Amino acid sequence: MTTATASSFLLKCPACKFTGRYTTEQRDAMRADWCHAKHGGAACPECDRSARFVPIKATTTETECGARCTSSLGPVCDCKCGGENHAADHRR
Repeated sequence: MTTATASSFLLKCPACKFTGRYTTEQRDAMRADWCHAKHGGAACPECDRSARFVPIKATTTETECGARCTSSLGPVCDCKCGGENHAADHRR
């Protein structure tokens, strides 16, 4: 079992409940355009309110990757993909 460092992030908006998956590069570009970036946030692409980036924490296991991983709204991944497919249904 190995644990990966975050190279992907979920943007979670408490106002409209939007969840999106972003790469480090996408996160950095979005944070550069938002005045609250110093607090780890960005503007929600759906409602333009403040949202937070949460790093995806992945642990590679023998568990098969499936909808539990690809449709996840949470930041924890523990399957064979090691985070590569985590929240892929929410990829932007």
